Amino acid sequence: MEFRASGLARVMQCPGFPFLDLPPEVAGFPAEEGTAAGEYLRHLLEHGIPPRQLHASNGVVFDRDMAFYITPIAANIRSRAASPILCEQEVYWQAANDIFIRGHSDVTYIDHYGRLCVDDLKYGWGIVEVKRNWQLIAYAIGEMIRRGQQFNEVVVRIIQPRPHHHEGSYREWVISNTELTNLYHEICQHMAGIAQGNRQLMTGPSCKHCPAAAEACPAFNKAFWNGIETAHSLVQDTLNEEQLARQLAIVERASELIKIKKDSLESLAINRIQEGKVIPGYSVEPKYGHRKWRKEFTAETIKALTGFDVTETTLMSPAEAEKLGIPEEFMNAVTKRELIKTKLVPKDSTVLADKLFGTEKPR
Repeated sequence: MEFRASGLARVMQCPGFPFLDLPPEVAGFPAEEGTAAGEYLRHLLEHGIPPRQLHASNGVVFDRDMAFYITPIAANIRSRAASPILCEQEVYWQAANDIFIRGHSDVTYIDHYGRLCVDDLKYGWGIVEVKRNWQLIAYAIGEMIRRGQQFNEVVVRIIQPRPHHHEGSYREWVISNTELTNLYHEICQHMAGIAQGNRQLMTGPSCKHCPAAAEACPAFNKAFWNGIETAHSLVQDTLNEEQLARQLAIVERASELIKIKKDSLESLAINRIQEGKVIPGYSVEPKYGHRKWRKEFTAETIKALTGFDVTETTLMSPAEAEKLGIPEEFMNAVTKRELIKTKLVPKDSTVLADKLFGTEKPR
């Protein structure tokens, strides 16, 4: 049995997922665009110049946005590397009896501190976190095994240039050799359970992207209906602070389950209608984005054809300006953030107490 590193998080959460009878997943445009962005980055790192062809091997266009976002990433990686930079390096390692992990890391190298670095480009808009990212952990373990070399520290990074994240576009997690060894044993123990027959279906964060959430997973369906029933039964005239916190947590979980179920059912319905089946009361229609100028028509061309000057001079966004290298201190002085609304966010009370009373553990 073989698991892809890119899908390891789902298997680590839910041992039963690989044994569900599901049709093959079809990659959508975001995934195809991400593959193209990875190809663009690889060409920059291996050849030092942008690709000459206009399209990636999967047909996605290498557009100006891609060049804008990926070019500084290649420069950043080159500045960190003290060894040859390897792109799309295959890793393949055994995690249990007859269970293997396979994958291709985007970028690996050794930095100026002698640390093994594993960088993963995420070009999509959905936020990806770096800590306990099983895909990167699998790459790091596999790369260390492939090299036959131990490192005191391994640095894994998510590089996600387009969406906003409070930690920035480059998010790293420094893993000690001891921590990585413990993570390796955690994966091996989990896979040994699967090899011995563990098929338990478990719900969690990976359900958000699971194709089984619409109909095939009894665990998610049970959690969904339990969440609805529990939230429905919350009827009280007055609430103390602890009851308020508990009910907020329950309703938040129910809301999350409803969204996952809705998105999964909509995706299933669209697929079936496109296959020619009838879903009573529903149809599909294309959704288009805002109009854009065709690339072959420049402002000069349009002015020559119509007499109208369609150019305009505007400031780029602060986020784009920061990518040019303007110092953060200057940006803080010349920008502001308008308060849109007050948002309630869940907090870990233990962490808050540690900060308040000075008992926070050093990182």
